[in-house]
Amino acid sequence: MELFEKATKEKDRWETSKGMLSAEDLWDLSLPSLDTIAKAVNKKLKEESEESFISAKTSSNETLERKLNVLKHIIGVKLAEKEATKSRMERLAKIHQLKELAVSKANEQLASKSLEEIQKMIAELEE
Repeated sequence: MELFEKATKEKDRWETSKGMLSAEDLWDLSLPSLDTIAKAVNKKLKEESEESFISAKTSSNETLERKLNVLKHIIGVKLAEKEATKSRMERLAKIHQLKELAVSKANEQLASKSLEEIQKMIAELEE
């Protein structure tokens, strides 16, 4: 069963300083908040899953593992989105810089024309 389908079907909740949150609520949290929650779940998982040679995995461990996997997935998506936004902003900044340079070059080219050429261009534009 898919990760989020299982988490919602089992009504998983994550304990936070803001109270208990559902899977869809996690998407609204910042990366540092998600990191804090993931660390807490991971710590609890490690405490509960102390290695035993005679007992099998408990359902509590499976729930904690699922909760941690949901958090890891959301963190991964948010990091990818953050990187995509950063790349897009860098690309837009470069485009803006190049457009300003193009205007500057056009102005230089225009400024290099003789007075007669400039007056002729003005006269043509005024017609």
